[in-house]
Formats: sequence, structure tokens, C-alpha cells
Amino acid sequence: MKRLLRNLALCAALVGASSGFGQERQQPPPAPPTLHVLISPPLGRSVQREDNLYEAVAGNFGYVFRHRKWPIAISIEEFGGRKKPDRLELELLMQPIKQWLPGELSFSAWTTLRIDQRSYDLGVIRYTYDHAPFEQPDRTFDNLIQGAANATADKIEPLLFPKGH
Repeated sequence: MKRLLRNLALCAALVGASSGFGQERQQPPPAPPTLHVLISPPLGRSVQREDNLYEAVAGNFGYVFRHRKWPIAISIEEFGGRKKPDRLELELLMQPIKQWLPGELSFSAWTTLRIDQRSYDLGVIRYTYDHAPFEQPDRTFDNLIQGAANATADKIEPLLFPKGH
């Protein structure tokens, strides 16, 4: 009987020690801020992929922003509804995608960044892509949107992450 009680006490002590019994619980790290990207599709007709332009822009902008490994979360939404003044927002008011010359596509969007109730008007961001002769149309379109996302990221990065901080 003594042996059984001693073994039970030993097991209880081992289980208590391994579960961190008596230690303070650590608080989880705070969630990173979220950059809400609001996309407003163009009202006019675009050259290609009109049916899923929002999905293509949302997917490619999300890919580029996440690939930069910023210490913030990215949320991409369709523009609409009431804006909240205290959240971090990037607003893209897209214009129709144009084809100026054969093989040359141009993306442009009016861009506004809101940080802590301050608004930064970045103007119209334009990106032109001249695709290869036998490049797949979907790949061409994705390269155009990713190039525009990189141009946008280059403009907002100094405002989101100032060098002195």
C-alpha cells in the first residue's frame, strides 16, 4: 500500500512539473495591425478579364503585399459602405485597364492611404506592362497587376514604416 501511494505521489509530481504547475501564464503577443485594402473596380470597360477583375486585383495585390513580409496583417475588401476613421486603410479607385499599343497594357488607380486619421493622397499610380509575343493572356494580366502592386507598395512603404521607427 505504501508503495502504491508513493508511486501515485511521484506520478502526480511529474505531471504537475511537466504541465508548468505553479508558473505564471504568459500573455499572447498582441495581434499585428491590419492594413485594409479597399478596392473599387472601374466603372468603364477594361480590356481583359472584366468578369473577375476584382478577384485578380485582390489576389495579386495580396500576394505582393504578403511577399514583402511587412509586420502587419493584410485584409483586402471591395470598396463600399461606411469607412472607419481610425483604421489603417489603403483605398484604390481603379480606372479601366487600357491598351495603348498592341501588347502594351496600362493599369492606373487613384490611391489614398489613411494612417491614424491622417490621409495621404498618393495620386494616380500607373504601371505599364509590355508583354512578350507568345505570353499567355492570364500571365500577362497577372504580371500587369503585380507590377502595379509593387509600384503601390513602393509608395506606401515609407509612410507605413518610417526609417526612424
